[in-house]
Amino acid sequence: MLEVNETNPEASNEELSNLKGALQQALDDGDMQRAGEIRIEIMPHLRALQEEIKVTPEEAKEIMGEEFFGPEEVELALGQPIDRRDIPTIPFPEEDLKRAKEMGQFLILRVNKTARGESLRGWKIYEELKGAYLNEEGKRNLRNTQIHPLSLETVSEETPEKGWALVSKEVLVTSKNNCYDVQTSALLSELIAAKSSGLSDIEKKAMGELFEKSDLILKLQESAKGEDVVQAIDILESLEGNKMLRPSITEVFYDMFVCYKTRGERLYQGQEIWTKSRNSDKQGFLSIDNSRNSLSILCPYPAYKDNYLGTVFSRRS
Repeated sequence: MLEVNETNPEASNEELSNLKGALQQALDDGDMQRAGEIRIEIMPHLRALQEEIKVTPEEAKEIMGEEFFGPEEVELALGQPIDRRDIPTIPFPEEDLKRAKEMGQFLILRVNKTARGESLRGWKIYEELKGAYLNEEGKRNLRNTQIHPLSLETVSEETPEKGWALVSKEVLVTSKNNCYDVQTSALLSELIAAKSSGLSDIEKKAMGELFEKSDLILKLQESAKGEDVVQAIDILESLEGNKMLRPSITEVFYDMFVCYKTRGERLYQGQEIWTKSRNSDKQGFLSIDNSRNSLSILCPYPAYKDNYLGTVFSRRS
């Protein structure tokens, strides 16, 4: 069997051409068994080529419809231009975008500064979002809002990671009423369902390391010792699943703000979103309480569970 040559695209294309010729010969000879074997050999090449073909923003918008938030939508939300020369390519193949639309996800361009070079820090986005919510219907209040004191440093300094992301419009049902590491498992399960092709090496690594470390994480995060809890949080932060698929608190505020300002839609109503951002003493991950009269920044411990607390799927590649 011929192997896909991932390091040499020209060689891979030549192999595919040879397989196509062999397939045609088998069909001409009436050798259906051999033709079936060749079709199986061709599939990895076709998947690799599919992932190499980049989708343009125009094509992505046609696929995603109202669930597309590109340069125009971001500029409308921010009220000022962004540097369009620095917009990265969309990393998702067409089939993944179609599947994302079916799964209730949206595609969003995240930027970390304006065209004037002004950084989009979390606290500024939070204040803008809170102001927009307060003006809703002329008399909106957020009287139950709380700000965890150890969140201020993180939210004041953090900016979104620049790039495109596919994001769930709802908190994952399978992540609710679960501690932080089980939520990570829910994110990885969502990734498997979201991909039209097989997992990459780094995605396979993410699956394996969570399985390998889950018992240790459980033991540490349920410990009464503060240093054990911090060690558990360090491990959770290092997991590839959380790095790849869980948003920062600033990215959630950014997504909520762009969606609200351009579509008038308030994401994650009545829910609490657990992010990958840590508080300043490193003893917890920050969450957003987006209930009716609240836009709070909280900091649950990793073993905490609640029916309203979950996370959102945020895929960057």
